[in-house]
Amino acid sequence: MPDTRQTLYRQWLMLRLLPRAPARITAGELSKRIEAEGLVISKRSIERDLQALGDVFPIVCDDRSKPFGWSWTRHAPSFGLPGMTPAQALVMLMANEHLRGLLPAGLLDELRPFVSQARQTLDIKESRSGLSGWPDSVAVVPSGPPLTPPEVSPDVLREVHGAIVERCQISMTYKARGRTAPKSYDVHPIGLIQRGGVTYLACTPGETKDVRLLALHRIHAAARIDRRAVAPDASVLAAARDMVLSGFDDLGPIRLVLEMEERAADHVRESRLSDDQLVEASENDGWVLIRATVSDTAQLRWWLLGYGEHIEILEPQSLRSWITEVLTDASSYYSQNES
Repeated sequence: MPDTRQTLYRQWLMLRLLPRAPARITAGELSKRIEAEGLVISKRSIERDLQALGDVFPIVCDDRSKPFGWSWTRHAPSFGLPGMTPAQALVMLMANEHLRGLLPAGLLDELRPFVSQARQTLDIKESRSGLSGWPDSVAVVPSGPPLTPPEVSPDVLREVHGAIVERCQISMTYKARGRTAPKSYDVHPIGLIQRGGVTYLACTPGETKDVRLLALHRIHAAARIDRRAVAPDASVLAAARDMVLSGFDDLGPIRLVLEMEERAADHVRESRLSDDQLVEASENDGWVLIRATVSDTAQLRWWLLGYGEHIEILEPQSLRSWITEVLTDASSYYSQNES
C-alpha cells in the first residue's frame, strides 16, 4: 500500500481515538490502540503525527508531566469523517455474514455500502493482523450435515420483512410439506425464527389465536395488506421459538436414565443435558450411568439415535420402546435390501 494512504488512514484513526480535554491519552497508549487495529506504528511516529496534526486541528499536548498527554481542546467543534474503525468494520462484516437471514430485506440494501466500506477498511492494512485478521481466524460450522439452505423468493422475503416492520397483515399462498397444491392465507405476522438454514414465520391465521410456523421457502407468494396486525405478546414468540427448537414435537418433561460408553459420554459431561444432570459409574465396565430431566422432543430422540450402539435407554419405558422399534425397523430394512 502506498505510504501516503497508510499515513492518512493512521492519522484519521488517531483523530478518532483522541479524547476531549480534560481527558488525555499518551502517545504510547495511542500506539497500542492503533496496533490493536492491525497497524504497527512506533511511539515516536505517533508523536510526529500528533505534532503535525496539531498545526491543523485544535489538538493540545499536556506537557506538565511525563508521559505527555494529548487531547482535543475542551471547546473544539465536533470532528467526524465518513468512515469506520477496524473494530466497527469487523462487527459489520460478522453481522452481515451471520445475521443476513434475520435482517429486514430493505435494511440489507441500505447496509450494502457500509459492508463494502468495512471490507475496504480491513483490507487497507499491509498484513492481515490484529482485528483485520479476525474473520480469517474464526468459523461457524453446522452441528449436523452441511445442508444447502432452501431458496426463498426475494419478493416473499421483502413482503414478509416489510409486514413485520410495519405491523400489517400478509396475504399469502403457502404449500405445506406433503400437499399437492398451495393454499391461501391472510395472517398476522409475529416474528421470524431461524434454525439451521431454514427460517420460519411465526404467525396467526385470520382471526384465530393459534400460532402457526410457516417455512419461508414454502411461501409461493406474499403481499402486505393495509390492515393492522394484532400485536403479539413477547411470550408468544418465545413459545414459537421453543416449538422450533424441539423439532415441532414436545411431549413434555421426562426423567431420562441411560447408559453410555464412557468415551462417548465426554461430550455430555462438557455440554450438559440439564442442570440436574448426574453422571456416575455403571456396573458395566467402560460405561457410565446418566440421569437428567429433559423435554421429550423429536430433536432429543434423533440425537439419542445418533449414538447407536454406544448408548442404551433405561427409562422411561416409552422412550426405550420407541428407540428399540426404530432400530429394529432400520435393521430389518437394511437386511432386506442387502445386495
